[in-house]
Amino acid sequence: MTEEYDANEYCSVAFEEVFNLCQNPEDSFRQVAVLMGFNPMNINEMFPIEERYKEVLENDLGDAECSNINAVHNWVLARAWQLHSEDGEAVLDAIKIAWKEAREKCSDSGMWI
Repeated sequence: MTEEYDANEYCSVAFEEVFNLCQNPEDSFRQVAVLMGFNPMNINEMFPIEERYKEVLENDLGDAECSNINAVHNWVLARAWQLHSEDGEAVLDAIKIAWKEAREKCSDSGMWI
C-alpha cells in the first residue's frame, strides 16, 4: 500500500466519521448540500429531504434536467439520500454512486457533467 492510498483511505474514513457525528442523517446531507454549492434558497427547497427526495427522483434526469446544474445537484442529493436511507450506503459512497449514475444518465442524453 502506498502512502497516497493510505492518505486517501484515512481521509475517506475521517469524512464518514464526521457525518456520523451529526445528530441525524438529514443534518449530514444538509452539510453535503453546502459542500455541493447549494445556496440557502436551494437548501430550503430540498429540505426536509425525506419529504422531497421521491418527488425529485420521479422526474429523473432527462435533457432538460441535465442542462440545469441545479436540477442535477437536486437529483444527486436525492439519489444519495435514497441510497443512504433505503440501502444503507455510507454517506460518501452514496454520493459517489449518485454522481456516477447522474453522469451516465446525462451522457445518454448527450450531456456531459
